Amino acid sequence: IGVLISHGHDDHIDEWFIAHHLNSYPFLIPAYPSPGLETRLKLKMGLETRLIGERLTFGPFSLHQFINDDFSGHDAVITIEYNKKLVIHANDNWHEWPEKMIQEMIPTLSRYSQKDIFFLVQFGIADCFPMNYPKISTSDARRIISDRFLSYKNAIIKNLSRLGINHCFLYANQSRFIFNNDEINSILDEAKHDFRQDDRFKQLSPGDSVCEDHSIKGASVKNPDFF
Repeated sequence: IGVLISHGHDDHIDEWFIAHHLNSYPFLIPAYPSPGLETRLKLKMGLETRLIGERLTFGPFSLHQFINDDFSGHDAVITIEYNKKLVIHANDNWHEWPEKMIQEMIPTLSRYSQKDIFFLVQFGIADCFPMNYPKISTSDARRIISDRFLSYKNAIIKNLSRLGINHCFLYANQSRFIFNNDEINSILDEAKHDFRQDDRFKQLSPGDSVCEDHSIKGASVKNPDFF
């Protein structure tokens, strides 16, 4: 058993949970120009780390990292090959990827059919802007939310098209958090409606499992703030 961590943002690393439940396992992490993530896990927390780099074989899994240095030098798209299946774990890389990165990924994708590829990416307004900013007017909030959702969607669709993929799973869409403004929430619902009607997107909630046929096995507890 190993634990895969994409990058060092605190919403991706729960130090308490790791220390109490995962500290006996090796941690598989991308090799970044900055050693901050490895230092945090290895020196601060005393964990075993293994760098993915160009290729890391871990048991039956083969992992490869892809980084867009122009967007973020500390987050990576990670491909995981196992049992004739390919998982593309894009993490927070919802932006449009550069052509060089796309071309680096295509040789791996060319070995798999659509039914054996699973593309997962974060989508949503995780920083809660403008939902948790009461000084912003409703009209401005509507414009900002619509623009952000549209830009994210367009970027994801472009990446899918250039990679030759026709579907993906979206996760980590905690857009509301503690904000309880009915007007803003209705704007969020309007923005999400477009995604509910698009067969290319499937929404994951916490605890969901993705099955081999791309169906979702739901968890017993659902978060209503996910769409």
